[in-house]
Amino acid sequence: MPTAAIMSPRSLVKLGGLVDTLNQPIEVPKMLVPVKLIGTSQIRNALTVGVSTDCSEIYVGDFSKMALAQRENFSMMTAPELYATTGQIASFCHARADVIVTYPSAFTQREPAERDRVRTAAARGRLHARRGAAAV
Repeated sequence: MPTAAIMSPRSLVKLGGLVDTLNQPIEVPKMLVPVKLIGTSQIRNALTVGVSTDCSEIYVGDFSKMALAQRENFSMMTAPELYATTGQIASFCHARADVIVTYPSAFTQREPAERDRVRTAAARGRLHARRGAAAV
């Protein structure tokens, strides 16, 4: 059972505004009520499919089957002189982390396609699974 769907903000708004033939809002099926819908600007709205150039993707999955592993210590630095003329202080952060997918079949990428197909993220090679990796 998926726990979340990650999409562009435009797709999130469009999904929330769907209506039926009587112009009534479409009710979310009870099975999908617990699924979190998350919008992020990191997903593009300009994929080309056929002649359309404004398509986007939706990543759906059971995110309890995914973990983040920190590769090195998190570091934070301040640069008080950068904005000294305005009285502001700048800060810089650095972190390195890996995404670990323990069960690749728990994730799917929904992409616009001419034949309306769904491919798993593992098949596309978008997510790299490390077998036997412990959850963080």
